[in-house]
Amino acid sequence: GHELDLYKDLQGRSLLSVIASKVLALDNHGATEALNFLRDLFICGLFIKPVVWGAKRGGWLFVALIWVFGICFGFEPVAYRDTIPMFFALGAFIAVQYGHIRYNALLITLTIVSVVTGATIDYLGGSDRESFGRAAETLYGIFKRLAIASLFLIAAYFIAVSPWSKAFFKMERNIFFVFLAHSMFFLVACGIWRQIMGTHLNSAYVVFFVANPIVFL
Repeated sequence: GHELDLYKDLQGRSLLSVIASKVLALDNHGATEALNFLRDLFICGLFIKPVVWGAKRGGWLFVALIWVFGICFGFEPVAYRDTIPMFFALGAFIAVQYGHIRYNALLITLTIVSVVTGATIDYLGGSDRESFGRAAETLYGIFKRLAIASLFLIAAYFIAVSPWSKAFFKMERNIFFVFLAHSMFFLVACGIWRQIMGTHLNSAYVVFFVANPIVFL
């Protein structure tokens, strides 16, 4: 399992190597995927001023250039996940030009188009999407994330105007911490699950997997 692989990977490493690689994820080999994600997010944070400057003066052209570069060339080794700088630039543009994202027909249309496009690429490529080439694989990741982001934005809107919104707002200060730490919690919980239930994946495991972030919260 992952916890055993992590234990083996730490053997023979110096403290400096563990901090640089496993904690700071400087080589994209953090102890968890959340650390790898954060590494790229922090890198984007270092470029916030030029990104905001470009978003203010370049508008959609600036965002388009970032996205074309990410699709065609990528950002490694500065950022290992091409979609993070791409969405970071898009978010900066929306923030400086509009102030917030509105729930409207455009957002619903974006969700539908993203879901259909992502599902089509997934159906055509199956498990061998990489054979389509880098651009197609990157596009698949983009539409998948657009679909997920749009669905969450729509869900957030309805939560914000619902009678239960106060309960969610009370949890808001803990949400980012939960995101950062839930994978470590899952690492421990998964080890316990495997000791008790084994490695067989079934419907009970799906419930266990989905419930982990909620339990941790």
